[in-house]
Amino acid sequence: MRDDRPRAKVFELVPRHVLRLPDADGLVVSCRSGTIWITIDHDPCDVVLDAGQRYVGRVHRPMIVSAFERSCVELSTEDGGSRFEHGRQGAPRRPASSPRLQPA
Repeated sequence: MRDDRPRAKVFELVPRHVLRLPDADGLVVSCRSGTIWITIDHDPCDVVLDAGQRYVGRVHRPMIVSAFERSCVELSTEDGGSRFEHGRQGAPRRPASSPRLQPA
């Protein structure tokens, strides 16, 4: 049986490169290498991920992902798919409570 579900998208980021994502809810941001900074619109707490950590968005707000250093970021959804079409950036969200860091 063929699985036609979209797969995760991987982005190579350089310092000060920014991914603007319109909706973070259900989005999984995994840091494969380097260190990234995640900011959720109207949330006073930011999240910093190192290689091997991930963050799951839990609110319907815009998210910004940026790199402190050369980094590799994977964006997917909790169901293992991706919201991203070729040439398009997707959207992650973050929980109203404290961030949940999980090993990738």
